[in-house]
Amino acid sequence: MYCVVFNRMQSSSWCHRRYVCCILLVGLTGLLLLLGLRCMQRWPHNVTETNTLTPDTVELIFVGGHPSSAGTGLMRVMLDAHPMIRCGAEPLVTFDLLKIRHSKNDQWKRVAKEAGVYPEVYDHAVAAFILKVIEEMGPSAKYLCHKEPVTTPYFKYLAFLFPKSKFVHMLRDGRGVVASSIARHLISGGKGNETERALRQWETMVKTIMKDCNSIGLDRCITIRYEKLVLESELEMKRLFKFLHIPWDPIVLRHETILESLTHLNPFEPSTIQFMKKIHPHSLGKWSRLNENVNEEFLRTADKTIHLLHDLGYSDIGYPPDYSKLPANLPELT
Repeated sequence: MYCVVFNRMQSSSWCHRRYVCCILLVGLTGLLLLLGLRCMQRWPHNVTETNTLTPDTVELIFVGGHPSSAGTGLMRVMLDAHPMIRCGAEPLVTFDLLKIRHSKNDQWKRVAKEAGVYPEVYDHAVAAFILKVIEEMGPSAKYLCHKEPVTTPYFKYLAFLFPKSKFVHMLRDGRGVVASSIARHLISGGKGNETERALRQWETMVKTIMKDCNSIGLDRCITIRYEKLVLESELEMKRLFKFLHIPWDPIVLRHETILESLTHLNPFEPSTIQFMKKIHPHSLGKWSRLNENVNEEFLRTADKTIHLLHDLGYSDIGYPPDYSKLPANLPELT
């Protein structure tokens, strides 16, 4: 009898401690968010008080795609070259914040609600935090842009937080993405099955991104092929600016001539050195040439086993690839 009572008391005490810990965690998280926002309010504002930005009204531009070698860096400097747009370096904190927001389990959410902290409270705090970081990262501009490829899986959530925002998905041939990533030591390579594994991961991620883009809506999310951006820069950028409803300016085609005006070229970002050069096609088909870091035999036949390569038209352009033969339209993945 005493053992039963003791066990119940022990269990009750454990549950009580767990509940208290959850309450403290909820309170601490909220406090950190509030402190972060209050600290940010002390920073010098780049936007005048008469033009206060809010998540509901700000027209942000989010640039994303596969995290490695998909052309997001080139897109960001081309946008940043436009006098009405500020598209700076990766803010680094957005992904961690979004990951934390989506990592809470049902038990945590129930405890949070009991404490009076509902999901929309965190949504408002996350949106305000992200917006303030973007706003304070550089000089004022009519249109602000955010480029952090690892946040691309959260496009749908960002579209919810910022209802007037627009999204640019950069798409590149998965074979080129994988070969470039291996050459830059962003992922492991070798003659084994690492190349195939990386390409299948690319397929899974790109499928998800394109489905999310379709879900967000064609009026808010656009996919730009990296290969077409390089080969037909003016045509693709004019298409993009029509989508963004921002006046065209040809300076975006000559970003390398105004490097001193670009926002924070971060030397720690692997692709920054490429921004010093004008747009060139030299790296497009580089993956198809002999490369000891990748499984060349697999890349040569990958379009037969990686179905998305076929669906996106990459299997119809030959080997080595002639990217000028890519179809103009992309399929709608369901």
